[in-house]
Amino acid sequence: MKTTVFLGAGASKPFGYPLTAEILPAIRRRLGVEAALFGGNDIEHAAEARLKLLLPAVLPGFYDEALELPMITDLLSLIDYSLAAGRTLIPGRPAAHLLELRTLLDWALLSVIEPDSKSALLTHPLLESFCNWLNAHGGASGEPIGVISTNYDIAVERKLFSPYTSHYAVGQVFDFGMRWRDPDIFGLYSPPLQPAYRFYKLHGSLNWLRCENCEHIYINTFGAISNLAFQERSVFNTCDCGHGPLSTVLVAPSMVRDVREPNLLGIWTHALEQLRTSQDWLIIGYSMPAEDIAIRSLLIRAYNGSGRTRPRIRIVQRDESRSTLSRYKQFFPDCEYLTGGLEGFLQTA
Repeated sequence: MKTTVFLGAGASKPFGYPLTAEILPAIRRRLGVEAALFGGNDIEHAAEARLKLLLPAVLPGFYDEALELPMITDLLSLIDYSLAAGRTLIPGRPAAHLLELRTLLDWALLSVIEPDSKSALLTHPLLESFCNWLNAHGGASGEPIGVISTNYDIAVERKLFSPYTSHYAVGQVFDFGMRWRDPDIFGLYSPPLQPAYRFYKLHGSLNWLRCENCEHIYINTFGAISNLAFQERSVFNTCDCGHGPLSTVLVAPSMVRDVREPNLLGIWTHALEQLRTSQDWLIIGYSMPAEDIAIRSLLIRAYNGSGRTRPRIRIVQRDESRSTLSRYKQFFPDCEYLTGGLEGFLQTA
């Protein structure tokens, strides 16, 4: 059967990546330690100082540890709404300061997502087991397996990329749903005609950078590069077309979302077709929250467009949640709800 695996934040949690509710507390915790959020150079020091100044202006209780912090979704949504409406949340300061805060929060979000020990992930037993499962259900032979992810982290793909020694080699095996540039030799790769994997990231990735001039995306198959977007222009963040610095590709967790980036639009179209033509859906660590209207629409359209034979749908969650189960059952009545998380699934698969 043609299989598609859909990964939410819960799928990356076992590998050390934070859930959405943990991101803002992690930012507060790292802001309390000198140079722990962005780093130690002059640009990073200045950015951290600005974030410490601007964030309490919007959220005055931010540093009160007796209070429970809101979800970062709530904070970003409030800022995005204000910017879209042309309103300020910081009286006495120009709107540019609110936009600056929004950019700094994107940088902070990306900074806390990456775990401290990146290299250890490649030997993580659960990650290895999961990638072995992916290989067994597609991979190097048969129907390419599809992986659709809402996550920015690169745990799964880095493990899958590890047998390949160059970006070019990865480009011959993986379909990312778009043409992309090689960050080493500036080559431009198209999706392979016969890939082993179709790997579609709906919200961007830590190992992507985008040129705002030619609109191509660089993919670094060896690790994260998103932090280069916030540094001074250099050879490392300048496009082959001459534009720099490059920018992140990030659909932040906000209720005010507008996915217009051309490459992402293409990826979403590929993801819809991948789901629509798959007979087996495995949805891991995704609770289908209310703010993800676009993803909910994607899943429903793929399900309803699959023809007379509906796909088998398995939902893998850490715990039994009546609200999550109800959301899925409303749209996919025959879905199977499995608890125990990724580890529990792999033990019984």
